[in-house]
Amino acid sequence: MSGLARTETRKRNYSPAAKIASAKTAGTPGPQAIAEVSSYIAQLTAELSQLAGSVKLETLAYFLSMARLEAEMVARKSQLSQD
Repeated sequence: MSGLARTETRKRNYSPAAKIASAKTAGTPGPQAIAEVSSYIAQLTAELSQLAGSVKLETLAYFLSMARLEAEMVARKSQLSQD
């Protein structure tokens, strides 16, 4: 299965965008929605960084890795605020 096909399958199975959209109608998204979306972004950017690195797009891979790290930090912070 190609990376794009995996991403499409994951989007259908796990849709944090839908959770954020529903949270927007209810007001500000809560920590759980923020944690889920940022975790999902971390997963996607990790895959994209690997893909970019595999074809020698080092700068793009670097920025995607930085985005992954930021998303992981936001997810951790949001998860801690739930406790």
